[in-house]
Amino acid sequence: MPSPALPRDRRRAHFWIVLPAILLILADTALTLPFQPSSYWTGSYENYEEIGPLGAAILRIHPAAFAAFVLAWIAAVLLIVGVARGPWNREVGLAVVVGHSAGIYGWLDERSYWSTIPVFIAVGALTVLCWRQAEIR
Repeated sequence: MPSPALPRDRRRAHFWIVLPAILLILADTALTLPFQPSSYWTGSYENYEEIGPLGAAILRIHPAAFAAFVLAWIAAVLLIVGVARGPWNREVGLAVVVGHSAGIYGWLDERSYWSTIPVFIAVGALTVLCWRQAEIR
């Protein structure tokens, strides 16, 4: 059996560094799809709600296309964070966390501003706790 591409300690650190980004992508997706208008779910894919131009273009095709795009995006983030060295892997991971936190904010703020505050506290705590785990040997 071939040896893994990354040493064990590096794979472990990679997991903890990328985990918040992946969870935020999934959380943003978990809000994006259910909050589509009812007409979207009856096949009127031009009646989507999405601020991001790339996500909007893919939602317009079909919800399955959007789900496939999300999986491809997760794979890309895993690859980029896995390849990046030094502080760059955390910078890329943090950019994804911030971007998808903004997406989550957009969905929640429409319903209640106050619901966003605990989410941001949880995102900050999750990121700090995971990144601390990346440093423990």
